[in-house]
Amino acid sequence: MIRLDANECPLCEGALEKRSEIRDIHLGNRTATVPHSFYRCDSCREDLYTPEQMEAVQLLASDKIRDEEGLLRSSEIRSIRTRLGLSQHHLEQLLGVGPKTVVRWEKGTVFQNGATDSLLRVIADVSGAAPYLARMHGVDLAADKVGEQPLRDEYDFRDDVHGKHTRHGIEDVTG
Repeated sequence: MIRLDANECPLCEGALEKRSEIRDIHLGNRTATVPHSFYRCDSCREDLYTPEQMEAVQLLASDKIRDEEGLLRSSEIRSIRTRLGLSQHHLEQLLGVGPKTVVRWEKGTVFQNGATDSLLRVIADVSGAAPYLARMHGVDLAADKVGEQPLRDEYDFRDDVHGKHTRHGIEDVTG
């Protein structure tokens, strides 16, 4: 990894100038135009980023794209996870997604799909949805619990317009 020490370009030893510009950032096949900071060498004109600058611009671009596509932001996913008192690994198990997926969502390197975004919203808003999925996928919600608000043990289908509340789910009453 190249280090930016003493404001000297690691490529040509020219002077580095800190800059801020609005630029297109490409994340996979998506693009976001965002402001960000970087260093430019006054000799070779190379643009250089510290790891912190790169992470910040990536997260900013990721959140802008998520906003445009109607997806939860990285911070909102993290908030749902912490409210449930889950580690990233246990949220992956709860949702049935692959290893390191939640880490990537929270860092802004990967986007959740629409179906998973909807599921995240359900576990955030529907009392009993997270415990239901935990039982389904063998996740112990209490294992990671750090004193956040308690979750209920049963899925509550209150006032469902297509069915009536039963202990085990929806009983069809439309036909």
